[in-house]
Order: sequence, then C-alpha cells, then structure tokens
Amino acid sequence: MAQWIGKYFKKSEFQCSRPERPCDCGLDNIHPTIPLLADEVRHHLGVPIEVLSGVRCIEGNKKADGRSRSYHIPRRIDTGEINNKEGLGLAADFSFADRSLRTPLNLCRLYMLFESIATRKYCKTIGLGIYPWGVHVDFRGNISPLSARWSELDFPELR
Repeated sequence: MAQWIGKYFKKSEFQCSRPERPCDCGLDNIHPTIPLLADEVRHHLGVPIEVLSGVRCIEGNKKADGRSRSYHIPRRIDTGEINNKEGLGLAADFSFADRSLRTPLNLCRLYMLFESIATRKYCKTIGLGIYPWGVHVDFRGNISPLSARWSELDFPELR
C-alpha cells in the first residue's frame, strides 16, 4: 500500500530509486516540509505537479549529473554534513504533470508560488531555481544563512 505523506504526494515519489533513475538504494528520507510545501503549491495551482527528483544517494546524484554538494543528498540538519543514514534530503525538483503546461509563463507561476509559500510559511533561507523542465526548491535552514535564486530558463522573446 502506498504511503501518502501529503494530500497529493506519496513517499515513493521522493525516493532515489525510480524507474527513470535506476538506483537500488531506495533512499527516501525527504525533509517533511518539502511534501507539505508541494501540497500547498499543487492546491493553489489546481493542476497536478510531479516530483522529477527528490532524495538522491551519492551514486544516484552522480547518475543524475547533480552537483557534489547537492541538497538532494541527505544531510544532517544540525551540521549540514552529508549522511545518507541520519540525514534528510533537503531538495526536490517539480514540474507540471501535463507537459503541455511547461511553458515559460507557467514555470514562472510555479516558481513564484514555491517562493511565496515557502518564504512566508516555512523557511526564509531557500534555494530556488527555474529551468526549462521545471523548478528546483531546497531548504537551507541552519546549513546556510543565505538564500539562493537562479534561472536557466531562456526567454528568447525578451531578447
């Protein structure tokens, strides 16, 4: 039976080993705030969003071409030390389940909702990135006092 960790998301959606990212570790220790935030964003949008990537073990992160200090890799909340066993994955990537909705305008809406809800309700220090495929969100909390924002979304019509 599926374990639901929010209204719209199952724990398995955040785990490292998924069919599109083969890894046998099954790591699924996601920070509990991330599914709560995703639930609220999903509710406000009124359309399904999906988890593209959640927790990643070190090997799974390499397979995903992730950064070596990625917030997807479980970390201890108190020290920031990477630790698969005792840590929590502090990041997830999201996008619209319906690929036709992945337009620059809709991705900006998704980004803005994540930022608005996360900083207002959950955590002031978050990392938030927008890409052609979706949005990355991470909780930095005690690990970093600085928030981060970045974009890899190209707006050719604005050039």
